[in-house]
Amino acid sequence: ENVEYVKGLIKLRKLHAAFRLPSSLQINKHLVFNEELPQLLTYRLKEVGHLGPWGTIIVVHNNHLNQTFTLPLTKGDWQIVVAPEKISLDEPMRIKNEAKISKIGTYVFCKN
Repeated sequence: ENVEYVKGLIKLRKLHAAFRLPSSLQINKHLVFNEELPQLLTYRLKEVGHLGPWGTIIVVHNNHLNQTFTLPLTKGDWQIVVAPEKISLDEPMRIKNEAKISKIGTYVFCKN
C-alpha cells in the first residue's frame, strides 16, 4: 500500500516539471506560499502550464488530528490528484470553489 503511494508520487513528479524546478530563479517565479490557513503548510505553483498538464498546482500538508479545514480555491474546475490515502492521476476527483482538508497527509489540487 505505501509502496504504491510512493510510486504514485514519483509518477506525479515525472509527469509535471513544476515538481522539479531547476533553479532558485524558477522557484521564486513559480512558487508562492499561502498564508491564508496558517495551520497548514500550503503552497501554489503558478503559471506552470508550459511544464506539464496543469497551469496551477496547490500542495497542502496537514498534520492536524480531528480538525477539518476549508481551503478556498479560485474559480474553475479543480482536480484532486493526491490525497492522504490515494493518488489518482488517471481518474482524479473533480471539485469547485473549495476543498475540505480533514486527514493527516498531503493533498495536491490541479487546474488547467
